[in-house]
Amino acid sequence: MRLTAQVIQDAPTIINPEGQLTIQLRNLKIPYLENLGITNDKFEVIDFTNNDLIELGNIPPSFKKLGTLLLANNNITVINSFGSNDLVNLSSISLINNNVQSFADIKHLQNLKSLDNLALLNNPITSHEHYRLFVIWLLPSLKVLDFAKVKLRERKQVADLFGDSFTHPTSLAKSLLGIASNNLLITSKEERQLDSTVKKLTEDDRIKLLHDLESADSIDEIERIESALKNGYI
Repeated sequence: MRLTAQVIQDAPTIINPEGQLTIQLRNLKIPYLENLGITNDKFEVIDFTNNDLIELGNIPPSFKKLGTLLLANNNITVINSFGSNDLVNLSSISLINNNVQSFADIKHLQNLKSLDNLALLNNPITSHEHYRLFVIWLLPSLKVLDFAKVKLRERKQVADLFGDSFTHPTSLAKSLLGIASNNLLITSKEERQLDSTVKKLTEDDRIKLLHDLESADSIDEIERIESALKNGYI
C-alpha cells in the first residue's frame, strides 16, 4: 500500500503513555515513505511498525515536533543522510528487526544532534564484534543504545579503539566504515522475528530482567522488560 495523503489522513491518532501525540501507521505494507508533509509537523511520534519499508529517508527535514520514530519490523537496509539542521528534536529511533547491515548507514545519523536513544536489536549489523562500541563512537549524542545506558567506561573504550575524534579515526574505525553490505547476511522479516523469539527465558535471565526493571527509567524500557517476563522469551 502506498503512503498516500488519504492513508495519512485516515490513520488513527492517540496520546501515548508519555503524553505525546502519535500517529499510527502500522501494518499497512508501506514500501517507502512519502507525503508526510501533509501532517503539518503535528505529531511528536510517528509509528511505522510492521510495514515493508526498505529505506529510512524522505521525512520533511523541517519537522520540529517529531521526537520519536518507530520503525520496528520492517526491511530497512538503507539509511539516508540527514543535514545538520534536519529534524532538530528527533531524539529516539527504533529500528528493531530490520536489515541494517552497514556502519556507513549508521554514520548517516550523525547530524541528528538530539538523537540520544537508538534501538537496533535484531539487525545483521549487531552480530559484528565491535558493534556496540563503534555505534557509540559514531553517534556520540547517544545516551541509550538497545535499551542499555551508554556508560562512561564505554566512551573511554571507544576513544582508545577508534580515535578521539572523527577527524583522526584509527585504522580499525576506517576498516569498519568500509565493510561492504554483502559481507553480512540479509534475512527476511519473518526469519528475524522467528530468531528473536526462539530463546526461552532462563531463571538467570528472569532475575536479571527483574533487576533491570527496578532501575528502568523510561516507559519503552519498562514495557520491553515486562513483555519479556510475561511471554517467557527474550
